[in-house]
Amino acid sequence: MILVKTIIFMLMTYNCNPKTVKKILVNSWETYKKEFIQSDGRVIDRFNGDISTSEGQAYAMLRAVITGDRTTFYRVLDWTIKNLRFPRGDWLFAWKWGKDKSGNWGVLDSNSAGDADQLMAFDLILGYKKWKDDSLKVMAKRILGDIWTKEVVKVEDWYYVLPGEWALDARDYKINPSYYLPFAYPYFARLDRTRPWDTLVATTYRILDKASTWVGLPVNWAYVNSETGEIYIVDDDPTDNTSDFSYDAVRVFSNVYLDYHLFKRKRALGYLLRQKWLISYWKAREMIPAEITVYGFPRKNYEALSIYAGVLPALYVLDKKVFIEVCRKKILKSYKKGIFGDPRDYYSQNLIWFSLSMIYGFTPLPLP
Repeated sequence: MILVKTIIFMLMTYNCNPKTVKKILVNSWETYKKEFIQSDGRVIDRFNGDISTSEGQAYAMLRAVITGDRTTFYRVLDWTIKNLRFPRGDWLFAWKWGKDKSGNWGVLDSNSAGDADQLMAFDLILGYKKWKDDSLKVMAKRILGDIWTKEVVKVEDWYYVLPGEWALDARDYKINPSYYLPFAYPYFARLDRTRPWDTLVATTYRILDKASTWVGLPVNWAYVNSETGEIYIVDDDPTDNTSDFSYDAVRVFSNVYLDYHLFKRKRALGYLLRQKWLISYWKAREMIPAEITVYGFPRKNYEALSIYAGVLPALYVLDKKVFIEVCRKKILKSYKKGIFGDPRDYYSQNLIWFSLSMIYGFTPLPLP
């Protein structure tokens, strides 16, 4: 009987049955809390020396508010405020916390990370809407104020969110396309009416149009000329991987998909529909490399679960059959006892969870 139930579960899972996917999302969140979140609210990146990052804290808070897990939300928020915000003194967050060479635990790098700061503000806005806690709205507004003051620059007529305050002191501004959250800017604009947050939606798609590999994939990093406003990538040096599509850039698709899911923005759908290279490559080889150069060739011919997790929203829009194949063969087949793939890989756990919850409609977010 146990064997029969196991076989039935595997068949349902590998065919991406919505009911089974929902069950997996619930179970994997419970497992994630046990394996990656300490009792005090610290989220542990076991793949990188048990450090904690502002990104990891923000991911946990987003999953908590989506699932209505108030206890976990406030527990993670409390640790984040005490350990990543207080040491800085403003309302941005130190991006890296862990054990130093002397064996002491604390902030390892006090620089902010623009993606995490924005996501933290978004989490707090959603928390306020769900639980009617005014203190969350106040915190979100303070974070937005410091993001705009310390991480946003204006070049010509365009505003850009930098990857952190560390990027301010440069001739040309370094930007990360995956740090732009078009789905969040309408929420920011509603809360903070003193700043033009809504203009960052257009900035996002301007960057994505110009910061692409030769096959149309988003790149990890791009640059904005601080005088002319020209957006450019490094495409004349084969050894330079900043213009690759890999670990960072793959998050672009979930950001754009959520923008389309919430606001039905035509530019969001159009961007996803342009990613046909992914379909062609999969059909030819039944794999997608973990690192793809600006020229559209694999830098290294290995696979990464995080890449498959990140491309799921684009595949879903482009070709449902390919989406099911990738979901079945690469994502759900890796699932075991509440964990996808490597049990140390917190990053992939989050990307998979967010992609599947959006695609299958399990992300009921209130509009601004």
